[in-house]
Amino acid sequence: MFLKLRDALAAAKSKARNQGGTLSQMTKDELRKLRKANNIIFFVIFGILLFIIVVGPIAVSLYFKDQTIIPALSGVLGITVGGGIEIMRRIWREWSQAGVILIENAEEVDVFKLVQQLLAKP
Repeated sequence: MFLKLRDALAAAKSKARNQGGTLSQMTKDELRKLRKANNIIFFVIFGILLFIIVVGPIAVSLYFKDQTIIPALSGVLGITVGGGIEIMRRIWREWSQAGVILIENAEEVDVFKLVQQLLAKP
């Protein structure tokens, strides 16, 4: 399950209205869980990509004489690696933004402005 920062922030925003605009401890805990889950997903995808990058050239070299498999295998490797890198980039962005919100000594007003800016992004 790919966890989205926007969903967590939207839930926090609706709860914040009931709490006078503050970011609750429950919301901070949810953001920490989100960061942990995204961290795990990031490294799992990284491991899969590393495996593909190592095994792909070996597979191409084993099937070097079969000219029909090489283009198909090369295409699959390119699409898989490119898509995996894009997913990793998105997860990294979500992880980083959640980390900025969780800065310990940040003023509540600044955190609330940051949440508003992140929710306003398309």
